[in-house]
Amino acid sequence: MVAKSGDEARRNGDAVHTYDVGLCQKYVRDPCWHVGSLYGSAIEAWNGSTMKHPGDRTPPEGAPCYYSGGQYGHAVISQGGGRIRSTDSPGAGQVNDQEISWVEQHWGYKYLGWTGDINGVDLPITGDEDEVKPEDIEAIAKRVNQTLGDYQADGDKREGVGKDPEQADARLRQIENKVDKILDKLK
Repeated sequence: MVAKSGDEARRNGDAVHTYDVGLCQKYVRDPCWHVGSLYGSAIEAWNGSTMKHPGDRTPPEGAPCYYSGGQYGHAVISQGGGRIRSTDSPGAGQVNDQEISWVEQHWGYKYLGWTGDINGVDLPITGDEDEVKPEDIEAIAKRVNQTLGDYQADGDKREGVGKDPEQADARLRQIENKVDKILDKLK
């Protein structure tokens, strides 16, 4: 089962202190996130990602981060606050926390950015674009009103809308239920 949050994925990764050399992508996807295999290397996983944040050096906790270099690139998991947890750091088979620039400084790799998905699976990472913002709530409320409310999309009152308090209360309950279902899906 996929980790429920970036914090959980980070904690899963913190429990690992040694890992097979050269299996950084497997470390991030398996013990950290519990996601199945798809790509054969870190660079392939980066290229296959659909939720990239190129060059962003402030990845949220648990975000998979990628570097180009060597034949296969490198994958790490964000610890938040500009720190990462990396395999083969500081030496072969070791897993430790480092600054996000450590891979660049010690291996000469280039930081690519972080992703909100891994191997085709969208990750529940706090701070990702799936975060609900006030403008998202406003857009949801507008759409729900268009569907269930008293007004049409152009602002004109719907036909048959009266001033019956019971009808208005029933419509409000419909809207609340619709919004609750949407919020449950987002969680």
